[in-house]
Amino acid sequence: MAGLHGTPSLRTTAHVVHGITISVAIVLFFPLGGILLRTMQLHPTASPSAVKFHLYWQSTGMFILCAGFGLGCWLSYLHNELWNQGHEQMGTVIFALFLMQPILGLVHHRNYRKLIEKGDVDELRTMWWTRIHTWYGRSLIVLGVVCGGTGIQLAANWTIPQMLVYLVVAVVIAFIYVIVLWVWWGKGRGRKRLRLGTRSLEGLPLGLPGERLSLPLGWLGESARGSEEKVRSLREVDEEKMG
Repeated sequence: MAGLHGTPSLRTTAHVVHGITISVAIVLFFPLGGILLRTMQLHPTASPSAVKFHLYWQSTGMFILCAGFGLGCWLSYLHNELWNQGHEQMGTVIFALFLMQPILGLVHHRNYRKLIEKGDVDELRTMWWTRIHTWYGRSLIVLGVVCGGTGIQLAANWTIPQMLVYLVVAVVIAFIYVIVLWVWWGKGRGRKRLRLGTRSLEGLPLGLPGERLSLPLGWLGESARGSEEKVRSLREVDEEKMG
């Protein structure tokens, strides 16, 4: 065909390598980075190393994405169709948006460290920088998966089984991500209730001066208000005994 560059086998190889590289970055690497981070944070002794691991993992994914985008540009040249296809235009915009994610991540991490130093971990979930970084990345992954589907359709020799494999892998990863996120969110709510209940009991003497309250473990998950009411009731009973 007129205007084409390279041999048919070269163009076919470029198609395959470009598709695999981009898919590995968007469908596998980026979602798994979020899944592994949340999984590591579920551990009671989660350390800042989880965040460092997330940084290195997603940076590797970004490197793979850049390589895949470069292959895509080369593939467009081989087909003599530089950015005159919807897939190419959409992919270029998504790639440019992906380049902003590391900046948002660095800003998020800087504020995260400040909250850790202050000991105000509860505020981390409500930080707007955190929500932007998280949901911006999730939105880009969804857009990237959609763009990948249009890329498969753009290939001259694409088949329905190829599309099905691509969609099945994307759905499975999304399902695992949602499950891990749901468990992580539930654990976080439980730990927050535990911290609230514990704070409400600190410094409340019961009995002799300097004596601290010892509560059954079943009370730990209740709200601060409920814990304080029980403490107040026990204190009144103790005062009656001493009187």
